[in-house]
Amino acid sequence: MPSKFTQTNFHKFLTKWIIADDQPFTTVENMHFQNMVKVLNSDALVPKADTIKNDIIETITVYWITKDWKLCDSLLDFIKLSSLHSGENICNAFVKSCDDFRILEKIFVITSDNTTNNDTFMKYLENTCQDKNISFNTQIKASEAETEDIILEISINTGEVIPKKRFIRHVEAAGLKELQPILDVKTRWNSTHNMLKRALKMREVLDTIARSDKELQNFELSEDEWNRIDEVMSVLMIFVHTTNVMSIVKYPMLSSVVPLYNYLIDELEDYCESQNNSSDIVIAVKAGIEKLERYYAKIDNMTIYTVATVLDPRLKLGYYEDHKWKQNFIHFVKKTVMNIYNTKYRPPEYLEDGNSNSENNGFLNHIFGKLQKIQQNEVDLYLKAP
Repeated sequence: MPSKFTQTNFHKFLTKWIIADDQPFTTVENMHFQNMVKVLNSDALVPKADTIKNDIIETITVYWITKDWKLCDSLLDFIKLSSLHSGENICNAFVKSCDDFRILEKIFVITSDNTTNNDTFMKYLENTCQDKNISFNTQIKASEAETEDIILEISINTGEVIPKKRFIRHVEAAGLKELQPILDVKTRWNSTHNMLKRALKMREVLDTIARSDKELQNFELSEDEWNRIDEVMSVLMIFVHTTNVMSIVKYPMLSSVVPLYNYLIDELEDYCESQNNSSDIVIAVKAGIEKLERYYAKIDNMTIYTVATVLDPRLKLGYYEDHKWKQNFIHFVKKTVMNIYNTKYRPPEYLEDGNSNSENNGFLNHIFGKLQKIQQNEVDLYLKAP
C-alpha cells in the first residue's frame, strides 16, 4: 500500500474500488463523493466517469469449493491491456496471471460473455494449455447467443424527434415529470421490454404528441396496437423473470442451465397453446422456441450441464423426477455422474475397505486416522441425503 499520495495511485485505486465494489462509473461525478475526496485530500483530482470507463481493466474472479462443501469466490487479479483487446492479448494476460498464482492446471470451467474476442481467447488458451501439457478443451457453449440473431426482436419507428421543451410540457401535464422514453438497445438484456413498459406508462403523452404534431400523426398508435404492445409485454416478462433471477445471484449458475431452458420453453409453449396460431406474435414466439431448442440440443453432447444439475444440493435427481423426465434418462444421468466420480474422484480402494498392506497402515493412519469401511460411495450418500 503506497504511503504517499500521488494522482496516479489515487486513479488506480479508485478504479479498483469501482470494479471490486460494483460501483457505477458515474459515482465519481456525484457531488457528495467529490466533496468527500476533497476533504481527505484537497490535491486529488477526481476523474470523469468516461475516463474511468476507458481505463477499466479486465478482472479474473475464481470460484472453488472447500472440503466442507462451502462455495467460495475471490477477485483474483486485475489485468490492464495496454494493447488491443484481442483474443490473443487477453489470453496472454490471463495465462500470465494464472501462472503467477500457479493455478492454470487447476482450471475446470471458464465463463465469459459471447463477444468474438472471447471466442478467440478460448482458442488461444486451448493451444497454450496443450503446449504446456495441460488438458483443456474448448467446446461450443450451449448457452451462448448469436450476435446478429436474437430470439425476439421488435422494432418500433418513432419518427422524427420532437422539440424537447414541448415534449417536457406534455410529460408534466400528464403528471409524469422527468420521465423519458427508453430506447431499445439490441445488446442489452430486456431493453425491448423496458422500452415498451415505459411507452405504456407514457401512453397519454405519446398519443397527445402524435395527434398534435402533423408530421407525427401517421405514427399514432391505435387501441389495437396498444393492446398488441401489452400482449408482447406478457411474452417478454418470461425472459425478464428469468434474467432477473440469473443476474442477482453471486455464485455460478451452471447447474441452472437445464432448468432455465426448460422453464423458458415450457412457458413459451403454454403461451402459444393459449393463443390463435395465426397471430404474428405467436409466430415470433415459435421462432424463439425453435432457437432455444437449437441451443438446448447442444447440451445433450455436454455432460457438464447435467452433472452440475445433479451436484446442486437444491436439485439433485429430484429436479428430473419432479418434472416427470423419463426414467431411462434419469438412470443415464445418475450413471454418468457415477462414472465420472469412479474414474476421477473416487478415493483409493484402501480407503474404502481397509485392506491396505499392513506395512502401510501406520503411515495411512497417521494421515487419515482410523480407516473405516464405507458401505456406500460418496455419490450414493449424497443423492440419498435430504
